[in-house]
Amino acid sequence: MENRLSEATNSDIEQLNLADSFNEILTATFQTLIQSLFFKSGGLSSSSVSAGNVQQDLSTLQTNSIQDLGINSAIFSTERIKTLKENSLAKVNETITILGQLRICRQGKGQSITDVDNLISTASSKATVLNVEILGESTLIQNLQNDRQAILSARTVRGFQTALNTAQSDLNKVESEDAAIEENDQLFQNKIDAEDDLRACSI
Repeated sequence: MENRLSEATNSDIEQLNLADSFNEILTATFQTLIQSLFFKSGGLSSSSVSAGNVQQDLSTLQTNSIQDLGINSAIFSTERIKTLKENSLAKVNETITILGQLRICRQGKGQSITDVDNLISTASSKATVLNVEILGESTLIQNLQNDRQAILSARTVRGFQTALNTAQSDLNKVESEDAAIEENDQLFQNKIDAEDDLRACSI
């Protein structure tokens, strides 16, 4: 029981480390894109660029920036993460039900239920967190879709740059898909452990 609580804490730390690495990659990509757009010779900041060329370049950059920033990939990844978290929530709720049955079984045999109550409390807290995270993933998906539309519909360089800045901020919020998979696997194992405990109690 204690090992399960310890594993949950270590998993959270690993997820934070993965998220930091992902954000560093996004930041570097964004900075390279901005430098390419505005500061290279002949870029949008050049005084020699005509209004017609700016509009033509802007249209091209709007399309290219979607790929360069990885917005479509981020949307797809966030949708998968949301699905994983929904699956994780279902597993947690099933685990809570099983632990409730285990609690009744142990009470009926006069056995201690302290560890079971602790696990139920931990699982209930996790369910609350997952509900909030699922809502957050839904909001992030919508924001990323809005960012993509804002980039493509920008009519001025300033509007385009503002849209890029907003997109960068939202891209930094994209979580690690691997971390979501790892969490899902751990919660599945917790469910199996609860089933094993209930089976042992029922013998």
